[in-house]
Amino acid sequence: MQIERSDRFGAISVSCAIVAILSIASIFGLTLLLDIAAPNEPPLLLTAPIVVGILAAISSIATGHLGRRRARGAGMPSPSSATVGMVIGYAYVALFAALLALWFLFNAIAAALKAEP
Repeated sequence: MQIERSDRFGAISVSCAIVAILSIASIFGLTLLLDIAAPNEPPLLLTAPIVVGILAAISSIATGHLGRRRARGAGMPSPSSATVGMVIGYAYVALFAALLALWFLFNAIAAALKAEP
């Protein structure tokens, strides 16, 4: 009797990737609302969707790898949904790392320009 394995981890991986993508949309929406409601306040509300997006992207990567590893262990082809979730998760993490590097670069340039006499 052969046991069929479902693609649960692939579906979970894609779901986490969708949550990460939706967190980007919520960041844009919150930025717009905060600019209208409180233009002079620091945007502390933006930390929640950023953290949720990063955690969802990391979860997407982890469950995608787990789904692919289990499928290979069972001698089945790798599920495409797990691969899609991993690709979106890696893209989100890379985008976040690039934006963080640009933010540090711009802050360093601004500090250097202010320090000049």
